Amino acid sequence: MPKRGVLTGGWLAVFARGPDGSLGCRWQTPPDDQWTSWLELAPAVSGDPAVCANADGRLEVFASGPDGRLAHVWQLAPGRDGGWSELEVLGPVIAGRPAVGANVDGRLEVFAVGADGLLGHAWQRRDGNGWSEWMTVGGAVSGDPAVGTLESGRLEVFAVGADGLLGHSWQLRDGGGWSEWMVVGGTASGDPAVCTNADGRLEVFAAGPGGPLGHAWQLRDARGWSQWEELGPAVWGPPTVFANADGRLDVFAADPDGVLRHGWQLRDHGGWSGWEEVGTVLRGPPALFANADGRLEVFGVNAEGVLGHAWQLRGGGGWSAWDDLGPAVSGPRVAVCRIADAGGEEPEEPEERAVRASRRRQTRVGHGASSVLTADFLVIGAGPAGITVSEGLVRAGASVILAETGGFDEDRGNGDLSQGVARGPIIKGHPSYLLDGRRRQIQGAASGWGRGWLMPFRALDFAQRPWVTESGWPLTPAELAPYEARAAATFGFDVFGAPQPEGPLLRLSYHYPPDPMLFRSTYLDLLVRPHFSPELDATAVEFDVREDRIDSVRFARSDGRELRVATDTVVLAAGGIENARLLLLHERELPSGGGMLGRCFMDHPHVMAGTVRLPDAAELGSYLQLEGPALDVLALDDSLQRDERLLGASVQLRPTVGVGPDPHGPIQCDLYVRAEQAPNPESRVALSEQVDRLGIPRPVLDWRLLDQDWESIVRTVELVASALEWWHDAEPQRWIRMDKAWPAGAAGPAESMNATWGNHHLGTTRMSDRPADGVVDRDCRVHGMTNLYVAGSSVFPTGSCANPTFTIVALAHRLVDELVGR
Repeated sequence: MPKRGVLTGGWLAVFARGPDGSLGCRWQTPPDDQWTSWLELAPAVSGDPAVCANADGRLEVFASGPDGRLAHVWQLAPGRDGGWSELEVLGPVIAGRPAVGANVDGRLEVFAVGADGLLGHAWQRRDGNGWSEWMTVGGAVSGDPAVGTLESGRLEVFAVGADGLLGHSWQLRDGGGWSEWMVVGGTASGDPAVCTNADGRLEVFAAGPGGPLGHAWQLRDARGWSQWEELGPAVWGPPTVFANADGRLDVFAADPDGVLRHGWQLRDHGGWSGWEEVGTVLRGPPALFANADGRLEVFGVNAEGVLGHAWQLRGGGGWSAWDDLGPAVSGPRVAVCRIADAGGEEPEEPEERAVRASRRRQTRVGHGASSVLTADFLVIGAGPAGITVSEGLVRAGASVILAETGGFDEDRGNGDLSQGVARGPIIKGHPSYLLDGRRRQIQGAASGWGRGWLMPFRALDFAQRPWVTESGWPLTPAELAPYEARAAATFGFDVFGAPQPEGPLLRLSYHYPPDPMLFRSTYLDLLVRPHFSPELDATAVEFDVREDRIDSVRFARSDGRELRVATDTVVLAAGGIENARLLLLHERELPSGGGMLGRCFMDHPHVMAGTVRLPDAAELGSYLQLEGPALDVLALDDSLQRDERLLGASVQLRPTVGVGPDPHGPIQCDLYVRAEQAPNPESRVALSEQVDRLGIPRPVLDWRLLDQDWESIVRTVELVASALEWWHDAEPQRWIRMDKAWPAGAAGPAESMNATWGNHHLGTTRMSDRPADGVVDRDCRVHGMTNLYVAGSSVFPTGSCANPTFTIVALAHRLVDELVGR
């Protein structure tokens, strides 16, 4: 798992150019925040320094060296006594002061303007293999850059362009480099400063035309940036900004007379304070950092060229008087960071860091074996639905506890909790079915999905179809469309286009995400957010139901301890079997139940239905490419499906050998079917008399297909085979027949040795307008409850033939909007 440097203790260290141009530093020493004498780190540098902490807590300082080229020096070990390297050249000749930031995995990245006026950067390679080559990012700029960190941990760099406009570029999510350079504000007359707000949004500051301090900030939900807004009076030189212990930003700059002043965000989003004086007259811009206890401390070079500082007083009592720290320095700018505690601290795993932070933030009461946490929202289950809902709520500023039975990786010891009773003609005697499609870990079952098969539902899938009992969604395709666009952006590809005709058939497309482990990456991004608290190894065992709401949820841990979470709203996102199981445990306490809880369990029957020989592979080339970002499959169009009264199904052409460099010529393919199952109330999840090691009844899954399901598959294959024969001179051979019900045995009928399923657990808490017809309403709220919601494919009234994850994420985005709106 990636590690990121976290200084949980330690003392401030300030870096500057000494009187003779040498690079040196001083740092605090206990007790009473005394300071060491001046320590020379490098004999001579030609520019002012920048500093940042490595992933293991070691500080690294960057500046232009004696020959003007970018150089750096670093601690050999964490801690005040760790020693320092020699000065080493890192990049080309630079103009001005560099800026440095830490990537989400802790690797440093340094930015500077080259002698050619172009903004460039270099970054630490993975596994400690030195630094990258110097590369251009952004284009021509004037002045020094500033680096901020997005809520995801990705870096964003700001600078004034050659045209005088403040611009920026940011790392792309899929690791594909950097965005194009874009203007973020108006004309700027000085270098920018940037910092992250408490809710994860960046805010950038700079002097505007004529010198007044201005700012712009990211809008919520990543919808771009605000208009540029004047914030304070005229300033001289670049500002600097840092976050107070409570997350409010505090911005410092010198006024036209050189007097250091500052303004700060007011509590409860009440705007900004007035502009107040702090300290003395400065020769250059201030530097700012937080002490280990969260109090800010500002440093600068006074009019006489002496290094000095002022600090926030304890208890919110304002600021100290300016204190000369020394020595006399030769440059106008200094750099400051926290140096690790003596002996160095081991860098924390992201999960450990989040748990530590959450336990500071949240209310925790109780002793011994039991404790209580509180948050705005409790999300149960860390699969795609739970991660998406958590990320959206945290982005909106809510506090979220995400509870997951497993850990970041799968814990086989938790497999016992997923065991149950398998009944029905399909899986009787095969209890592994209850294990194969469920994973108790971050990303849930999607951790085993391979490349990630993503496809939206078709319009017909949402419709009430007279030949499909219990069909029809309360939502229309138009209502879900904006959230499908948001889901596409989440996965990192363009919005799906409409299905396209393929002769008498229809062409559907599966898309593959650039990052198949997207939700694990998103979870790691969430760990740096101030309102997010993961609780791993936490299995939900009991809801405290009070009339029409859930007051709290009790969790059991593997070591016998318990946890209780009191929350305003519960989102159940534990999968099609576990969602039903948890609600069935409380069925008598829920205020209204129409008898559909646990019913209409569905999966996607998969069948190897036959073969086909195509005379020219090029005619259907997009259906044959097993590599790449997308794959096309065949389906019946809406009118044919209606006329034949069939369920949805897609047919994949699987080449029995790979397509060669010359796509022309014959090719043999298998016909692989992914099919929709009709809702069947007798196909259901119930509770067993058997209990697991936590004393909770195990689930009983009785999965049943209807004759309609098999007959629809057979007829669809007949129609697709006939179309291929007529339109492409294909030679199909079908292995399945109407008189051989699927499956005749555990492996399917003799004609189909590969009849199986998708391990997609659908239904059981289906969506409906009336409580008699389902479990949740159109907003995924459990009927009759005010604060209990369900996320995931268990709410699907019908299952389509598309793999469910894309629609799961679209509905999760819609649920976020509903919860935030409420």
